[in-house]
Amino acid sequence: MKLPIIVLGAGLRGMAPSPILARRLDAAIELWHRNGGGAPFIVSGGQGPDELASEAEVMARYALNRAVEPEAIILEDKATSTEENLRYSLRLLPCGTKRAYLVTSAFHLPRALAWSYALGLRAKGIGSGAPPASFLKWSLREVAALAISSLRIAHTFYSQKCSGSTKQKDSWHH
Repeated sequence: MKLPIIVLGAGLRGMAPSPILARRLDAAIELWHRNGGGAPFIVSGGQGPDELASEAEVMARYALNRAVEPEAIILEDKATSTEENLRYSLRLLPCGTKRAYLVTSAFHLPRALAWSYALGLRAKGIGSGAPPASFLKWSLREVAALAISSLRIAHTFYSQKCSGSTKQKDSWHH
């Protein structure tokens, strides 16, 4: 089976992806086509209070308009944080899947991969670029977010190791 692709949300502009989200989607779509299509294509993102639709809905439409097969697209439309993006997306992967591509912005990749690892997914990270004007701002935000998230990430990782549970045991309720 081809490795699934998980794309993390990043806000909307009306009913269109934000520039940062469009770059993430473009990187994921290019990867999907380069690998011959057919892989599960999970779009993850809930609906913010100021958004007209869930990020996942808008992401799915964007991917469909760029020739990603409808049957490959899986919507995760509840997440409102990086942790939730990964936690909820893991539940949508085929049973027993322990590896996937994780597509997000390059500045967001360290935190996203840390959460992935803590939750039991060995992800191959694909970092998309950011508009030059916003790269420094978002990079500084991510340094703070990673520092704040570190304790939760470590707790999640070690509590799973100590309890003997894995995300597959906890999440697959098919």
